[in-house]
Amino acid sequence: MAFESYTDLCEQVESWLGREDLSVEIKNCIYLAENDAQRSLRLRMVDQVKNGTFVEDLDYIQLPDDYLEGRYLKIDTNPSRRIDIVSAPTWHDVETRGGTINPSAGFVHGDRLYVAPPGGTEKWRLYYKAGIRHLSTKNKTNFLLRNYGDFLLYGALHHLGNFVGPNDRKEAWDREYARIAGEIKQQEWRARTGGGPLQIRPDNVAPRNTAGVRGPTN
Repeated sequence: MAFESYTDLCEQVESWLGREDLSVEIKNCIYLAENDAQRSLRLRMVDQVKNGTFVEDLDYIQLPDDYLEGRYLKIDTNPSRRIDIVSAPTWHDVETRGGTINPSAGFVHGDRLYVAPPGGTEKWRLYYKAGIRHLSTKNKTNFLLRNYGDFLLYGALHHLGNFVGPNDRKEAWDREYARIAGEIKQQEWRARTGGGPLQIRPDNVAPRNTAGVRGPTN
C-alpha cells in the first residue's frame, strides 16, 4: 500500500476509521506509530555516520543531536581501531584492567560518548541510529511512508482504537499491525545481513592481546 503524502495517509486513516471528527487524534496516532517504528523495527534508513577529531586529553566526544543508539566508533589509526559501545559496568571493567590502555570500548552518558583517553588527535567516525523525521504538513513524506505505509495506517488505527474505546474492528487492526511489523523486521534484517541467521550478542568485552594491551588487534 503506497501513499503519496502525509495528507493521503491522514485521509485514509479517517476513511478506515469512519470518523470525521478526529483529525487531531489521527495525526497524534500517526506520530505514535512512527515512534513504534523508531523503537522496534531497526530500520536501515535511520543509520547515520558522523565524522570528527578527538581533542587531545579529552576523554569524550559530543553526540549528534539526532543520536538514539550507537553502533560503534572507528578510530583512524594505523591499523584502525573499533570502539564498541557497551554498558557502563562493562566499560568500567575494561578501563580498570592492568596493562597499557588503548581505547577499546565506550559508553554513553547524557549527550556524550566517553572513551579511554585517546592520547592524541586522531580522527574518528561514529556509526549510529538516528531519530525518524516525523511526518507533518511541512514534512510530507519520509522513509516509512514511502516504504511501509501499511505499517503507519494500521499503527494509527491501532492507537486510535485504544483512544475511541471498544470497536469490533480493533482486534483485526491489531493483528494486522503485529503481522506487518514482524514482516518489516525480517525484511530489514535480510537487507542488512543477506539473509543470515539472527544472533543475540551480549555486551562486547574488549579482548586482551598477547602484549597485554587491551583493544582490537585488527
